[in-house]
Amino acid sequence: LNTIYFFFFFVIRLGSHKCGCHSGFDSVDNVSGVCKSPGPWNLLFSDGSNVISLNTTLRKEREVIFGEKRIQSLDFDPHSHIVFWTDPMDLSIKRSFIPESSNQVEIGHPQIIVSFTKSAVPVDLSVDWVAQNLYWLEVDGQTSKGQVVTAKNDGRYRRSVVPRGIDTPTSIVVNPILGELYWTQAGSNPRIETVWMDGNNSFQFGFAFILLPL
Repeated sequence: LNTIYFFFFFVIRLGSHKCGCHSGFDSVDNVSGVCKSPGPWNLLFSDGSNVISLNTTLRKEREVIFGEKRIQSLDFDPHSHIVFWTDPMDLSIKRSFIPESSNQVEIGHPQIIVSFTKSAVPVDLSVDWVAQNLYWLEVDGQTSKGQVVTAKNDGRYRRSVVPRGIDTPTSIVVNPILGELYWTQAGSNPRIETVWMDGNNSFQFGFAFILLPL
């Protein structure tokens, strides 16, 4: 699957500059500075129990995962063509290869890579497609306090990045290009925070009047 990310960079030279696209992206023209991923784009989304792939060129949908208890959040690795999702009812994080028409596989096969006890529930996840790691938020069902946890994309080497104490965490996203991760919390002091992907250098964004960051 191709992503709709736009990566652009500048090379400064004395008296001039040069613009270009990161590897894997093509320039739309020589004027706008817009880069895009070549080929058709596919959008993955969930209706609660199924993962659906939408071909944005053909405007055609097809189920790639179906029959799950509750898919709350999902993300995918564009390099390995693996989709990951949280299932709070099944208390697990799962993954599956994304079926492609070229290999004649019609449907994916979910694999549980992280299991939780009743005291911890997965909330959201994000894929580090550079280092092949997975980051997720999990919350204590009794206290609503959560933490950021990471592991390899097969569930091994699980460890806490941001220890317990996040008040009602809601969402997380990583930016492996910058080496940063971001999360939101919607407790008594709603806010957005960021930290390096190793857990150091925490920073709180100073937005005012945030009621329910999602």
